[in-house]
Amino acid sequence: MPRFAAGVVVGGVALFSVNNAAADDLPVAKTLTLEVQGEIQEHCSFGSIPDLALGDLTAVGGEYRRHVALDCNIPVDIKVKSSNGGLANTVYPNGQGPYKGKLGYRLNLVVPIRKPALGVVTGSFQSAQLVGGGVLSSNGGVVLDGMELTMRFDQLRGDDALLGGDYSEVIEITVSPS
Repeated sequence: MPRFAAGVVVGGVALFSVNNAAADDLPVAKTLTLEVQGEIQEHCSFGSIPDLALGDLTAVGGEYRRHVALDCNIPVDIKVKSSNGGLANTVYPNGQGPYKGKLGYRLNLVVPIRKPALGVVTGSFQSAQLVGGGVLSSNGGVVLDGMELTMRFDQLRGDDALLGGDYSEVIEITVSPS
């Protein structure tokens, strides 16, 4: 009798194994969806621009060029704003008598971008326009290799004499996500 009992137990185990194998044989195709996520940390770094001391304004000529470090892995807007709309006399910004109190300039920005192909966006702003501010957009591109900033001051002519004194201008450049 003990043999018979052992045979029943073995037969039961064999039946259980056959049922597991049958569950793996699927009669129709099944789909498995796997969701994968990740991230790249957004960053935007903006280097400093040294102050520009021009000296004697009657001798100002040519253009002044600076490379500015800028690295943003997101699209950006570059906002430019002028406090005076030109290099202004600190006491008489509107001039006095026949003498002018402001020297205008043109500010040009050249920004290499990737979108995904390489490209360039440019902006050109007259100083008087910058009192209200100007914007240069990367147009959906990311900035990888900085920005070229160029200032060209208006040329003084014989009847365009500047009033004596100190002159100053503050240009604020702000980079923000677009």
